[in-house]
Amino acid sequence: MTVLVTRFGDKIDTKQFESKGFGVFTKYVQENYDKLFGKQTTDHTKFNVTLSAIKEIKVYTDVTVEAESMKEAEQKALETVKKDKYGFDWKDYCNCDEFISDLDIDNCEELEEEE
Repeated sequence: MTVLVTRFGDKIDTKQFESKGFGVFTKYVQENYDKLFGKQTTDHTKFNVTLSAIKEIKVYTDVTVEAESMKEAEQKALETVKKDKYGFDWKDYCNCDEFISDLDIDNCEELEEEE
């Protein structure tokens, strides 16, 4: 006969479970003391966290302008693109530097236990 003492001070006489098997004892402990007993797990809860971030990469496009100097050409190109920056075929650099900024948590929810 073995008497187990729970963390709450309750005493459980294991003799009452000898003929019924370990499964019955496990179910008894799960129902009355620790729902994770015998499940080979920690007492941590699993959560699914959804994150969002802004990923910035360098892109480029070619703009043809007529100008009297290189400086004027650069200025006209900037003005042209600023008027309608979405009207151009932007291409990204291969192997460009990429980084994440403005990281936010969108959602966090507790996951249901798998049985």
